[in-house]
Amino acid sequence: LSVVIVRTVPVAPFSVVNFAAGAMHIRLRDFVLGTVLGMAPGTFALTVLGGQVAEVLQDPTPATIGGLAGAAILVTALAIGADRWLSQRRSG
Repeated sequence: LSVVIVRTVPVAPFSVVNFAAGAMHIRLRDFVLGTVLGMAPGTFALTVLGGQVAEVLQDPTPATIGGLAGAAILVTALAIGADRWLSQRRSG
């Protein structure tokens, strides 16, 4: 869980986090799983939004602009949903 949190909220450079994880004897399996889970939301958001922005810049039609707006709404909704789910888990 700590690796997921550190990867989701970048508090230090990768090399520092990697060094600290090794010093704390975090198992490789837990480290890799935490890294994947912690970086997946940001990677997904950048990929979806980046692809839509590139499409709008290459072909600015109402459909591509609508696709960008839809992607932005999707990413925002997922972020809000994840935040609410995490806050419910913490309080409950």
